[in-house]
Amino acid sequence: MASLLSQWARRLRSHRATRGVLSMALLVAVIYCALYLAVGQALLPGGNAWSALLIFAAAHAGGAAAGVLHLPPLLGMLLSGLLLRNATPRGLVAGLPAAWSATFRALALGTIFLRSGLELDLQVFKRVGPAAVRLLLLPGLAEAFTAAGLAMGLFRMPPFWALTAGFILKAVGPAVVIQTMFDLQRRGLGVDKGIPAIIVGAASFDDMVAISGYSLFSSLALAHSSSSGSSGGSGGGSSSGGGAHGRGLPHGLVWSLLHGPIDIGLGFVAGLAGASFCAATRLWDSPLKRTCVVFATALALLFALYRFEFRGGGALAALVLGLAVNVLWESGSLFFWGLGRRSGLTRGPQPGYAAEVEARVGLFWRAVAQPLLFGIIGTLVNLRGLSPGVIPRSLGIIVIGLAVRMPMTFLAMAGARLSLRERLFVAVAWTPKATVQEAEPAAAAGDGDGGEVPHLAASAEESAATAAALLPLRRCQR
Repeated sequence: MASLLSQWARRLRSHRATRGVLSMALLVAVIYCALYLAVGQALLPGGNAWSALLIFAAAHAGGAAAGVLHLPPLLGMLLSGLLLRNATPRGLVAGLPAAWSATFRALALGTIFLRSGLELDLQVFKRVGPAAVRLLLLPGLAEAFTAAGLAMGLFRMPPFWALTAGFILKAVGPAVVIQTMFDLQRRGLGVDKGIPAIIVGAASFDDMVAISGYSLFSSLALAHSSSSGSSGGSGGGSSSGGGAHGRGLPHGLVWSLLHGPIDIGLGFVAGLAGASFCAATRLWDSPLKRTCVVFATALALLFALYRFEFRGGGALAALVLGLAVNVLWESGSLFFWGLGRRSGLTRGPQPGYAAEVEARVGLFWRAVAQPLLFGIIGTLVNLRGLSPGVIPRSLGIIVIGLAVRMPMTFLAMAGARLSLRERLFVAVAWTPKATVQEAEPAAAAGDGDGGEVPHLAASAEESAATAAALLPLRRCQR
C-alpha cells in the first residue's frame, strides 16, 4: 500500500495531465457537495438541478474530447447531449423542466447577440450592408419555399403548415455562425474583405425573418384548421358560428402581419434605451461595473420581450444595445448626435471599453452559456420517439434544401467583391442550423395537420444538419 501511494505521489509530481484530471475531479466533487447541501433533493438524480448540472458537465467533457480529436468543440457538446438523452436510462436528464430549458437557451442567445453587437464595426457594416441584406434574404427564402413544397409532397402537409415548416428550417444557428466568425476575426482572416461582418450582420437578423414567417404562417394554419373544423362540425344550421369565426380571423391575420414590424421596432427602441443607460461611464466607473450593467440590461430587455412573445425583438435588443453602447462609448455621449456629452455622466470618448466588456462576456459564453446551449439542444433530440419513416424523408428535405441554399448563397455574394473561394466559404458558413428549430415547432405539435412539423425540425435539423455542417465549416477555415 505504501509503495502504491509513493508511486502516485511521484506521478502527481511529474505528470501534469494526471494532476489536472485529479484536481478537476476533486473540484467537481467539492462543488457538487456544496450545491447539494445548499439545494437539497433537486440535486439528486432525476431532480431539476441534477439534470442541468449533468448536461453542463457532459457538454464540457464532450467539447474537451472533441478538441483532443481535432473536431469542433460544439460538435462534442451536441453529441454529449444527444447521448445523454438517447444512450442512457430514460430518466437521467428527464428532470430538466421545459421552462428551464427555454430560459437557458434564451440566456445563451442573448449572450451571443450581445457579443455580436459589441464586436461589430459600424463603419465596416455600413460598407458591406447590401451584401449582408442579400445574404439575409435570398438563400433563406429560397430554402424555405423549397422545403415547403417538399413537405407538401412528402408529408402531405397543408400549404400553411408546409410554409411554417419551411421557415423553421431556413433559420441558421446564430450561436454557431457568429462564434465561428469571431474566431476568424481574431485570427485576422477575411477581415479586409468584411467577410465576418457580412455573415455576423446577416445572422443577427436571420432569426427575426424566420420567426416572423413562422408566426405568420402558423397563425394562418391554426386559423384555417379552426375554420375547417367549425364549418365541418356545425352542419348547415350554424352559419353564425362560422361567421363569428370569419369575423375573428382578419383580426388574427392583421396581428400576424403586424407582429414582425412591431417585434423589430420594440427591439430596436429597447436596445437604444438600454445603451443610453449603460453609456453613463461616470456611474459605471470600473470594468466589472460596465460588464455587469451591460450584460444585465441586455438580459433584462431580452427576457422582458420574450415574456410578451417578442422573441426576435428580444434578440435584436441585445444586439442593438451592444452596437449602440459601443458607438456611445467611442463618442463620449449618452445619446446619438452628441447629446448628453456635457451632462457630467460620461468620462468622454472611451474607445477601448467595448473590447474590454466583450472579452468578459465572451468568457461567460465559453464557460457557461455555450455548453448549456449545445448540451440542452442535444438532449432535445429524442430518437426513441421518432417514427422510422420520418427520418429519411426529413433528411431528404434537408439535403435538397441545402442544395438550393448553398448555390443561392454563392450567387448572393456576387456583388461583394469576394473571390470564388471566399464566396464558397460563405456558402458553407451559411448552412449550420440550431436553436430556432428546437425553440419554435412545439406550437404545431397539438394540431393534427401540423404534427409532423416538430418531428421534421428535431430529427433532421438538430441530429443531422447541425453536426454535418460543422465539419466542412472547420475545414473551410483551414
